[in-house]
Amino acid sequence: MAPQVTHPLLEAALEAGRDLGLNLLILAIPPRSVEPAPDAWIRICHGGQFWDRPVLLRPGVTPATAGSILHAVRAWGKDALLITDHVTAPLANLLRSEGLAFLDAAGNAFLDHAPLFVWVKGERRKTERMTKEPLGLAFQPRGLQVLFALLCNPALADRPYRELAKMADVAHGTVGWVMNDLRHLGFIVELGGTRRLMEGPRLLVRWAESYAQTLRPRLLLDRFRSADLAWAHPGSFLGTNLLLGGEPAADAFTHYLKPGLATLYGKSMDNQFILTHRLRRDPTGNVELRRRFWNFEGEEPGMVPMVLVYADLLATGEPRCIETAGLLQEKIHARLV
Repeated sequence: MAPQVTHPLLEAALEAGRDLGLNLLILAIPPRSVEPAPDAWIRICHGGQFWDRPVLLRPGVTPATAGSILHAVRAWGKDALLITDHVTAPLANLLRSEGLAFLDAAGNAFLDHAPLFVWVKGERRKTERMTKEPLGLAFQPRGLQVLFALLCNPALADRPYRELAKMADVAHGTVGWVMNDLRHLGFIVELGGTRRLMEGPRLLVRWAESYAQTLRPRLLLDRFRSADLAWAHPGSFLGTNLLLGGEPAADAFTHYLKPGLATLYGKSMDNQFILTHRLRRDPTGNVELRRRFWNFEGEEPGMVPMVLVYADLLATGEPRCIETAGLLQEKIHARLV
């Protein structure tokens, strides 16, 4: 018997899948939890065989959030299934290249279970965009700044709120409601009178996705064009008010990625820096300046914290950057568990 609890997005996508000739059943909808636990389990039946799949329900997926979704379901192996409202053709290509099965409410799908193979892309949206159920104030822009400070420095969970507010560059009152939200979600607990950050790896996944959606777009200050990015290494930023992030910082951490876009963080870029590195303003340039939103040092001089490098790589939606983010994720998890 199908569960009594339903979800509009899940029902719409399964109906679209049935229109494709698939036999789809809802097995379970677990109680709401913080990702990356499955939002549902479904059964796909075909030719006398069936496959049970853990489902991630995520409306409004974009290339900027696809990377964090891929990392969220990596622990589920190849059985993970993304269900969303609409997958554009370019996004469909990205998800297939990364091996993530998907089904949307418009009838686009990628499923690969021999002898079952479904590949449909280019179908237009048939329903209104569905909004994601908000997780709370902690995942709004100011709250994300507090979460960033905690993910970079988990010991801050037990520090005075005023200290955390200063490091996150937010008002003192902001920290109070963010911490209350995190308690409700199970990310902050008190043990023996000490506040501790819990489930850090899961919080990192949720933060990276929310950062790409709500905070990162607000941070862009300017863009420039550079003939090459050979100058984009940590040494170029020592003694300046800028920090290196994004792809060049990832290469400095991992020696695995050839940068195609340099991301710099600061309040502004002075004319001398522009002249020294022969930059010219270009709205589609390969150098971007984003506003710094924290008041503490990263792991290495001249570079932003590794957590931010990880999130910016995922937000590119580029397979090579997503792969490199996986290398950073291992390093970050070691500090969070």
